[in-house]
This record gives sequence, C-alpha cells and structure tokens, in this order.
Amino acid sequence: ESFEEKNRLLKERLDRIFSCNERHCSRAPVYGKDLRRICSLVGNSNTKPQFSGRTRKWSWAGFVNCGLSKDHQDPLGGLTQQLEQQQQSLRDTVDRALCALPAAVAAPPSLHVARLPPAYSHRMKLLRHNLKEKMLPYLNQLHELTMPRLLLPCPDLRLIQYDAGKLEALAVLLQKLKSEGRRVLILSQMMLMLDILERFLNFHFLTYVRIDECANQEERQELMKTFNRDKRLFCAILSSHSRSTGVNLVEADTVVFYDNDLNPVMEAKAQEWCDRIGRCKDIHIYRLVSGNSVEEKLLKNGTKDLIREVAAQGNDYSMAFLTQVSPG
Repeated sequence: ESFEEKNRLLKERLDRIFSCNERHCSRAPVYGKDLRRICSLVGNSNTKPQFSGRTRKWSWAGFVNCGLSKDHQDPLGGLTQQLEQQQQSLRDTVDRALCALPAAVAAPPSLHVARLPPAYSHRMKLLRHNLKEKMLPYLNQLHELTMPRLLLPCPDLRLIQYDAGKLEALAVLLQKLKSEGRRVLILSQMMLMLDILERFLNFHFLTYVRIDECANQEERQELMKTFNRDKRLFCAILSSHSRSTGVNLVEADTVVFYDNDLNPVMEAKAQEWCDRIGRCKDIHIYRLVSGNSVEEKLLKNGTKDLIREVAAQGNDYSMAFLTQVSPG
C-alpha cells in the first residue's frame, strides 16, 4: 500500500469525523413547554400552562404529555384522579376503618409581654394578617384533617360486636331470651354506649325503643307505654341515670345491666327499679362484668357484703347459691 493511499484514507476518515461533528454542533434541540416555562424569567410562574387539545399525539417526553392527556376525552381521563378526588372517594372507607380516638389536642401556650415596641407589634399584626389571608382557601381542608373527632367513631357494623367481650356475650344472651319470648330492659350509664347498642340491635334485627335521660317525664312515660302496648318490641335501652318515673309500669321480665355505675347512689337507684318491677312478677337480672377489671372487684366486694348482710338477718339462704356469681 503506497503512502498516497494511506493519506487519502486518513483524509476521508477525518472528513467524516468533521462532518459528523459539524452536524452534532449545528443541531437545535426541541424543548418542551414545561422546560421553557420553568426556565423563563418573564411572566408569572404561578400560572398554569394552557395546552391545546387539537393534537392527540405524544410528542417528546415530559410533563407536556401528561397535561395534554388530561384535556382529552378518553378512558384515560376517567381513570386518573386528582389528590382531592382520591381523598373524597376514600372518605367513607377511612371513617369506617377509624376505630381509635386521636390524642387530645390543646392550643400551645402563649406568652404575653406588656409594652412591646410599636414597630414589633405592627410587624406581628401584618404577619398574622398575611398568614390568615394566604391560608384562608385551605383552612377547611386543614381543619378536617387536623381536628380531633368529637364523636365516637364506630367500626363497620359487621365487626362492632367483636370489639368488646360484653357485646359478644350480649349477642348470645339476647338470642336466647328472644327464643324464650322474653322482653328485656338494657341499662347503661353512658349515652354514647346507648348509641353503640342501637347500632348493635339494628345489625341483629332486634326491635327496640330508646329512652334518653334528657327526655322529659311525659316523653318517657309515652315511650314506656308504647313498649308496654306493642308486644313486637323486644327490648328497651335506657340510661341508668334516668328518673324512675314510669319504670314500674314496664312489662319487661328481664333486666340487663351492661355496665356498673361507680356511683353507689346511682347504682342503688337502678337496683330499686328492678325491685319495683319485681313486686308484681318474677324477673331475671343479668350483669355484664369484664374480667380482671374494676367491675369484677366491685362485684366481688358487693357479693361479700350481701352474704354478711343475709347472715346477720338470719334468713334461710344457701351460701352456695349466693356465691354462684360468674363475671362475664
């Protein structure tokens, strides 16, 4: 191979490299609208880009294609949801799944200093005013996310009785009493517990009437008369703090104490209700007690006091009968 041939091949190779490099250097890239909007120093950067829906083709890569896709009326537009839409669609699921009360929230401590400099006070007023003005569009959403729930959240109705041993025992007991044709009074000291019992009875398709302690005397008597007349009503739920007016007219033959009142005066009044009902007929009294709790301790102490009292009176009661108390 001659020297001239080598020079010719080298020159052709260098010419190809030069031509390729020249094409690379002269190439003008096509920038998307999103990149040009971010790099632009002119205009309002907060304005959203306006995309044209005339073309449906995907050109290049970037946020532009996502922006164009939202403007098209195709199945993809119905499948993509904004963050607010996802939050709204899952609100019912979150409310059903929330079973724990959040921690108490209190306002942070604030310090007040007398005779502040006027300039500092003016700056703080401007700061509070500007913050309030900027946050005003988002206050409702932030309030829903941060405020503690004031109402007692309940789980799904199908799982409500499995959250408490008392409700499981009550479900078995009520089915047994229902099969025997009995009519039941369910007493609880807490109004929120009556709300849970309502959901519980509705889930098991048990008819009931609720008597609130906030109702006046005429309303309570009317509700009790309704319960007495309508034999289809299986049970009545009421607060143990309600006044006893009209309770002795109840045709119920079974009383269930869902919880024990720690106030001995109120507990004695509830027991007096049972005594009034039992003057004209035999009644069955059930107390639901949680094991290894204060209720069990109070029940054991009350049983011991009852045994001593009966022994002191000399009544002919069997000790074995009085000690047959099994916490549930």
